[in-house]
Amino acid sequence: MDEIFSQALTNLTFEEREEHQEVIHGVKDTTIDDDALLDPALQDLESHLAHIKGGSVYEMAESIDPAYVSARSFRAMFLRAKEYDAKAAAEQMLLFFESKHQLFGKDKLVKDITIADLDDDDIACLNHSYSQLAGRDRSGRQVFVHIGSLTDSLGSTKTKQNLLRAEYYVIMKAVQSEETQIRGTVSVCYAIGNLKAKSNKGWSESAKLVWALPHKKAAFHLCVDDMKQYASERPKRCAKIPSIYFKQL
Repeated sequence: MDEIFSQALTNLTFEEREEHQEVIHGVKDTTIDDDALLDPALQDLESHLAHIKGGSVYEMAESIDPAYVSARSFRAMFLRAKEYDAKAAAEQMLLFFESKHQLFGKDKLVKDITIADLDDDDIACLNHSYSQLAGRDRSGRQVFVHIGSLTDSLGSTKTKQNLLRAEYYVIMKAVQSEETQIRGTVSVCYAIGNLKAKSNKGWSESAKLVWALPHKKAAFHLCVDDMKQYASERPKRCAKIPSIYFKQL
C-alpha cells in the first residue's frame, strides 16, 4: 500500500502535490460559480436528460410535477456536485430519483423531504446516524464525521431502510445551503478501536445512496487502525455495487 501511494505521488509534479494538499486541507479556495458557467451547463443538462430519461423514475417525477424537476436551483445542485459536467449530472439525477422512490415512495417523489416525513424508527437512526454534521472547515466546506459504531447500538427493529432514510435526510439537509453546494463537503471517516463498525452490513446500499445524492466531495480523510486491512476489505464491498455508480465518482 505504501508503495502504491509513493508511486502515485511520484507521478505528480511538485506544484500538483502542493495544490492537492492545499485543497484537501482547506487551505486553497478553488471554487468558481457564476451564471456564465451555470447557464450553458443547464442547457447541456436538459439535452442529456432528454436522451436518457425514457422509462426512468426521473421521467415519472417529471410527469407528476415538471416544475419541481426542472427548477433552476434544484438542477444547479447536481451540476455543482459534478463540477458542471452535464452528462454526469444527468446520470446522477436519474440515480437520485430512483433512490428517492425506493426510500420514500411515489407520493414524496416530487417534494423536499422534511423531518415530518420520517417515522419514529427513522428518527432513532437519525440520532445514531453513521454520518453526523460537524461544522465547516477553514474554506467553508461542510464537514461530515462518519463513525460506524454509532449504528451498532440501534435495536434489531431498525431496518436498512430506516438507516438510509436518515442518511438521505442528513445529506440533503446539508446541501440546501448554496455555500455547501459550491464549496463541497469533507468527510472524516473514523474507524479506530471501538469506534469502527462491527459489521459491513448495509455498506453497499449506503454507498449507492451517497453517490446518488448531489453533494460535491471535496476531500476524504480516513482514520483506520490498519490501512492494509481496509484496502483488502474495500474491493469486496465495492464488488456489490453496480458499475454505473462508480461513474459518478
